Amino acid sequence: AISKRAIVIGLVITAVISILIALFIILEIPIVKMNGEEEVVISYDREYVEKGVEAYTKLKSINDKVEIVGKVDTSKLGEYEIIYKVPFLGKYKEYKIRVRVVDDKCPVLKLEGNENCEQSYGVDFEEPGFQANDNYDGDITDKVTKEKIDIDENNYKIQYKSIDSSGNQ
Repeated sequence: AISKRAIVIGLVITAVISILIALFIILEIPIVKMNGEEEVVISYDREYVEKGVEAYTKLKSINDKVEIVGKVDTSKLGEYEIIYKVPFLGKYKEYKIRVRVVDDKCPVLKLEGNENCEQSYGVDFEEPGFQANDNYDGDITDKVTKEKIDIDENNYKIQYKSIDSSGNQ
């Protein structure tokens, strides 16, 4: 038969091993600090700079073990997801950020001719010309709208507007 002393020694050894395993696990739990925001908005065609994460345990840095999954293409509007996979006990814990690429630049409208001009009475106005370009849509001259606004009986102005596909005016 097994003596009480052997049972107590067995229990103590089991407890010590359990504590050591728990301590090892606690010391190996990754601590992750994001180096940026969880949601990022970046302008179309700007350079996206990956900020990454700082990953470490109570004992050491594990930055070299972090896997980064995903890519941001700032030449295309849309939402992108970057996933940081941090290893822990043979598995991975994932940390995510969302990156939205947006067109936030207004189109450039260029009028030809003089800004102020005189028009003889009874003669139709002759459009001097205009051009509209957008950083994302390119040439949007065909989308320019004009509105005649009367100032008084003898004067008026023409207001030109250009709106791109993202709603920038």
